[in-house]
Amino acid sequence: MTITTRILHRFILIIALPLAACGGGGSGGIPSAPLPVTVNVAAAWHQLLTTNATWTTTAVAPDGSNFTFTVQVAAGATGTFPVTGQTGATSRQTSSVSINGASLGVSTNTLYFNG
Repeated sequence: MTITTRILHRFILIIALPLAACGGGGSGGIPSAPLPVTVNVAAAWHQLLTTNATWTTTAVAPDGSNFTFTVQVAAGATGTFPVTGQTGATSRQTSSVSINGASLGVSTNTLYFNG
């Protein structure tokens, strides 16, 4: 396991554990089960494919290192899905991770929707 992979795993734990800890329930005791939720998936995809957005999460490790995780989504033009040849809306998603301002990497992907 490379040092970058270890740092990324630690970053994920730093972000995931506090989020899991604030996941609901009452004041102590066993948390209650979440209520059933109905989600309009088509509307969510439409929003993802037509609206530009950026989300950034930051954290500070016990050693003082500053972690930043950013996801950017930008509406794209109609495109052809390489696997099936179907055309549909697209969106570009760019994810980046940095420690103390130094980039660990950037990943850019195209999301396709044909519905």
